[in-house]
Amino acid sequence: MAAPARILYGAAALFWLGYYLPCALGLGWHRRELAGVLTAGGASAALWGVTPPDGPLPLWGQVCLGMFLAAAALFLGVELAVLRAMRAGKPEEAPVVLVLGCRLRDGRPGTVLRQRLEAAEAYLRRYPESVAVLTGGGPAGETEAEAMAAWLREAGIPPRRLRTEPRADTTAENMAFSRSLCGSVSAVTLVTSGFHMFRAQREARRAGFARVVPVPAGNGPAGLLPYHMAREFLTWFSGVCGRIRGLRSPHGDR
Repeated sequence: MAAPARILYGAAALFWLGYYLPCALGLGWHRRELAGVLTAGGASAALWGVTPPDGPLPLWGQVCLGMFLAAAALFLGVELAVLRAMRAGKPEEAPVVLVLGCRLRDGRPGTVLRQRLEAAEAYLRRYPESVAVLTGGGPAGETEAEAMAAWLREAGIPPRRLRTEPRADTTAENMAFSRSLCGSVSAVTLVTSGFHMFRAQREARRAGFARVVPVPAGNGPAGLLPYHMAREFLTWFSGVCGRIRGLRSPHGDR
């Protein structure tokens, strides 16, 4: 029993630590989500080190193995839900298309946000009666919402079809603050990145939207999809813990 447990712990340690290093080199050592990845890798390595190499597992080892398997099952379950949410819904017209913001690069949309805006532009051209609510905060004069509106205006979308919500810093705030701009509308089309759709849909329903039609807008640079997938789990888990404690979700989770 001890040997299979050591194999599991060793494989998990190699996976998480091997995942951490290239992401840290490319994205920076101090990303909050990468700290969670490093913690998972370190914990797996520690379990590998203290578990006997053979023979039966002691009681403490059985408890640790049970917790490890439960955490692995939770992680895989959420990741499967994230993958399922990447699939586009059946295209249909809605009075409002809700477009979620993302961090700007030198005041302009980066790859992830540009993909969302391209999907929103295509939707607005297909359904000329729909209006877009663009949600995302940031420093005064450089909010994500205002940068998104400028991009869509440059693409030829009339300003009368664009509404901005420039205060939100989290996915939950995206939905809560945008809800007041949607009036009595209960059905919306939601545009965000595929990897973000799982959490975004949940927050939209929590904010009071009865029907949410997903329009996934790509996943950013292909090489960063594993990072975004792990980030989604860690942010989802952090949000669950925050709601249990009655705390506000962390900023910058989009």
